[in-house]
Amino acid sequence: MNRREAERREREAELVKKANKERTPLCSFTRGVGVNSIPQQIHPYAEKMMTARKYVPLWYFLPEATAEAKERSKDAIDTNRFQVAMDDDNTKSKLTLVGSHTVRASPNAVPDSCLTWEQAMRAKSTFLSALSLGEFTDDFVAMFAGFYTGMDMHPEMQELYGGRVMAHYHAEMRRAWYGAFEHRKPFDLAVFSERTLEESRVEIRR
Repeated sequence: MNRREAERREREAELVKKANKERTPLCSFTRGVGVNSIPQQIHPYAEKMMTARKYVPLWYFLPEATAEAKERSKDAIDTNRFQVAMDDDNTKSKLTLVGSHTVRASPNAVPDSCLTWEQAMRAKSTFLSALSLGEFTDDFVAMFAGFYTGMDMHPEMQELYGGRVMAHYHAEMRRAWYGAFEHRKPFDLAVFSERTLEESRVEIRR
């Protein structure tokens, strides 16, 4: 075996060792002890963004996104393997560890501005539960909960186009809050912005 071949095998062995470290470790379990319910599952991309405290469209918390998450979870179990890729250009060998499954945004995602009020209300509970992924304090969770309650109880909802207006208001305010949060200047989202509501009325009634 020449030196080049020996070095290649050594690098490959190191990469395989690294891949083995990425495997989920075996843990013990108690025989006869099951689970009362399956933990709520959200889309992998939403989980990633919520953990990072980043903005993610509310669509990711709708039932259709949850269904997609379950399919992705199944695919991950079937295909999440580490592969050793080798590039040999006759002058040097390059070994790369490649993950065959990555977390990415859904091509089916719908922006908040295109959601109906009914969709926003269906997604809110899952979104509020997912705030714990980012370790938001109780004050933040209460603020977001108040944001949705305030919109749902607002007199605007009794108007002819109330649902459409409030859906637009929701999209504008939620995006604005995360933008302010990124700049470390968050505001109380539960405090209603009548000016933004009026702008939403104008936009919807054009």
